[in-house]
Amino acid sequence: MRGDFGWLMAVVSWMFTLRLAFKPINGFFQKYISERPSAQTVWAQRILSSSAWGFIAFTVDYLASIKLPTSKKSTGNTEFIQKSEAGK
Repeated sequence: MRGDFGWLMAVVSWMFTLRLAFKPINGFFQKYISERPSAQTVWAQRILSSSAWGFIAFTVDYLASIKLPTSKKSTGNTEFIQKSEAGK
């Protein structure tokens, strides 16, 4: 696994670790801000409601998640496996 693509395991591990840490923290922060409107949280509410924050949050969430193939995409692989097993 470490061969030519050892760096890929490190990147995926960092993506998983950072997402695992920041996803609950971000959710807690957004819930805390939305439930406690006060003069101290007005700045945070403006940031969270901005389109720039929405774009950044979507981009980070999209890039930090691992995309697994859907069952429709993997049907070609199962057909290949079935054909190769039949040829044995």
